[in-house]
Amino acid sequence: MAIAIADPEALRGLAERVGDVPYPLLADEDGAISKRYGVWNAQEGRVVPVAYIADRAHKLIWAAEGKDGLPPRVADLRAAFRSVVR
Repeated sequence: MAIAIADPEALRGLAERVGDVPYPLLADEDGAISKRYGVWNAQEGRVVPVAYIADRAHKLIWAAEGKDGLPPRVADLRAAFRSVVR
């Protein structure tokens, strides 16, 4: 699952542009989820771009933080996802 501070329409547009997103996208319109998970950077007024993959038992098995305010590369996410999903 990907969580973004965006409205649902913006996420639909992103999914269409990127294509073949192998996980659900959740719109965190008010930032509550991002704050709860500790990825809201109040000093900079934005979310720290991070990505996690958990297994079926909800164990964290992969994580990456984006650089320079950009999210981890989609190609890296796809490769990581495919390497752990069988």
